[in-house]
Amino acid sequence: MYVVKRSEENPIITPNRDHYWEEFATFNMSPVRHGKNIYGLYRAISAVDNIKPQKQTSIIGIGKSKDGVHFEDREPFIKPEEKWEKYGCEDPRVTFFEGKYYIFYTALSSFPFTAESIKVAVAISKDLKKVESRHLVTPFNAKAMTLFPERIDGKIVVIFSFHTDQPPAKVCMAKLDNIEQLWDKTFWGKWIEEIDTHTVDFRRNNYDHLEIGATPIKTKKGWLLIYSHIQNYFPDPERLDRIFGIEENIKLYDEFNCSVLASVKLVDDSEYSRYGMAGGKKLRDGLIQTDTIIEKPGKQNAPSDLAIVSSFLFTPDIFDYLDEVQKNLKAGEELYY
Repeated sequence: MYVVKRSEENPIITPNRDHYWEEFATFNMSPVRHGKNIYGLYRAISAVDNIKPQKQTSIIGIGKSKDGVHFEDREPFIKPEEKWEKYGCEDPRVTFFEGKYYIFYTALSSFPFTAESIKVAVAISKDLKKVESRHLVTPFNAKAMTLFPERIDGKIVVIFSFHTDQPPAKVCMAKLDNIEQLWDKTFWGKWIEEIDTHTVDFRRNNYDHLEIGATPIKTKKGWLLIYSHIQNYFPDPERLDRIFGIEENIKLYDEFNCSVLASVKLVDDSEYSRYGMAGGKKLRDGLIQTDTIIEKPGKQNAPSDLAIVSSFLFTPDIFDYLDEVQKNLKAGEELYY
């Protein structure tokens, strides 16, 4: 049993207003050690360009650190060059494997983005000073690929999220004899014919969303895999009114003329530690005038039995509040919405 705590140093990397390419946002860092330093590869979003149809572009930046917290010498590392990544390079995951650094990232080949244009690519570097080569990996929609840092039973192994934008999304593994198979269409053609045998299913239902978060870490008890899980991320056509509350949200807005947050009534005590719980004045059964939300409080500390789920209907004045928050951000703070 262990407890993970947020570092007091957070955020360890913030946008640099003097760098056009990372002026808007910096996040999703993947660290790796090289020599005496730790290098962090991260997604950077450019400043807004209102002249272009695609107003902002994501690239992969790199920074160097001696302590893994303070990153300096930040510069662009992977920028769109090929047709299959023309509209952006996102969310790197780096592994040092057999003498080289393999940086997997999401490559975007069209704008507006479509599932068919979102695929996995890899850039290869010997020293993290320059990219020696890059390749499109998956011929299908996929994201969040990472490479195990050593062979397993003689095989090269990658794990990734398959069809992340075409539900049902799955976490899958691929085992290779040589690294060149990563960008071999023939290999992937045969692999996909037996997709079910490659699936590692962490989902609670077909409409959950999963992504591998980081390079697997080898421990004394086996491999530690960190991944993200978003429950009910994709709409279930049979449960829209009960899970996402779309129809009910509209009815309540018409009745009260205010913002509406969808919720579900919990019946399992263990679920109180998995959701944000709403509290406030009870208006009728299953409906409250919300004045507080507590994130994952547990049954004992929950203000009610109503869990907030992924459906919100806001009145237009929310934009005034967002503008006010934006104006009052302190140095190093960011606002995402």
